[in-house]
Amino acid sequence: MAMAQRGPGTPRGKAASSHNAVKHGLRSGAPVIPELESFEDWERHRAGTIAGFAPEGYAETDFAERIALLSWRLKRVARYETEMTAHSRRRST
Repeated sequence: MAMAQRGPGTPRGKAASSHNAVKHGLRSGAPVIPELESFEDWERHRAGTIAGFAPEGYAETDFAERIALLSWRLKRVARYETEMTAHSRRRST
């Protein structure tokens, strides 16, 4: 028994669906969501985080980079949560 195809099959459909996570950015692998965040803000955040840890060597630098990315994404979640709560409240009034 053949399994039904899941997801888009055409190159155009695949290209479009590759941007699905950009809607809110919560599952995006990219550090910056265009039109929602600033690349300059990301770079400032990243540089500040790394400088604050003053890593020595590859492993510490890798950990500092990961901390920068995860804290950036946590801020994104908080912004999304705030915006969705405000949106929900506006709709109910």
